[in-house]
Amino acid sequence: VSTTDFFPAGVTYCSCSLSTFGYWGMDVLHANGRDRIHLGTFVAGLITPSVPTSGIATYNGHAVADIVVTTSSPAGRFLAGASSSVTYNFSAAQISTWTVNFGGGNTLTGSGSSGSPGIPNLGFTFTGTAPVIGSVAGSGNGGFFGGSGSVIPPELATYFSGSGTNGRIAGTTQ
Repeated sequence: VSTTDFFPAGVTYCSCSLSTFGYWGMDVLHANGRDRIHLGTFVAGLITPSVPTSGIATYNGHAVADIVVTTSSPAGRFLAGASSSVTYNFSAAQISTWTVNFGGGNTLTGSGSSGSPGIPNLGFTFTGTAPVIGSVAGSGNGGFFGGSGSVIPPELATYFSGSGTNGRIAGTTQ
């Protein structure tokens, strides 16, 4: 299975040194049936416990989303790649803009609520249009990697999930 063919032109995996993006899978039999996950996504690394209390940083990278179509054709499950951009305001302790662009007019945008400066607050909500399933809304959270205290962290990753009338979406940005 290709893990790059689904990216829009010009989008590649992050060449991050403090966090790692990857895929995982499982096949579990239980009393109620069977659960399978193929190409689930994750980002792993040491989360930064404290961040600066001033400044703004923009993190550009990639996103991979699992899309489940529940009511329209073609029914099924799809993997979609996208570019991502997150701007974090350290003074307000919030994500001021969160964007995942799949191309073809399919874009998710959001922002976060304010927290306490110096303590990372990476909670956010989003709305937009996802490939195949159309209009969706949801929420997410994330973490910084590297940096400490007054040093702006060099890496950020988020996890997001949402739903709409035609399906569900869940993904990871790095």
